Amino acid sequence: MDGLCQDRKIDMALNLWHQALVKGSEPDVTMHNIIIHGLCSAGKAEDALQLYFQMGRWNCVPNLVTYNTLMEGFYKIRDCEKASEIWARIFKDGLQPDIISYNVTLKGFCSCSRISDAIRFLEKALHLGILPTSITWYILVRAVLNNGAT
Repeated sequence: MDGLCQDRKIDMALNLWHQALVKGSEPDVTMHNIIIHGLCSAGKAEDALQLYFQMGRWNCVPNLVTYNTLMEGFYKIRDCEKASEIWARIFKDGLQPDIISYNVTLKGFCSCSRISDAIRFLEKALHLGILPTSITWYILVRAVLNNGAT
């Protein structure tokens, strides 16, 4: 499934997913994350969100990868509101965002032309002790150079 998703053959991956379910396989969080990532990469974040909502059906608990992938998927289709709702779910489900979560959100803000929000978000992360990486700085510098700090 992962290879199919990486090759952007999401329909084939979903077919394999359904075949596995029919044969009695119980998908774990990794299998869910693979399909969620494939759907998000194909611009089908809403479908990915529906799969996320069904995870409990298999007693499967989403992890930070699940949330980061969903946020990235919604930012990709420029749905900043839904991405923010996913951010809130991280905390609601008792998880703590990591630097990847922050980078996804920073990049998402920048892609939605919310550079000033991204900078404020980084300040909040720094205050919480989240240390930026070179990727963090690349995201922000590139956004400011391309769009200015608006």
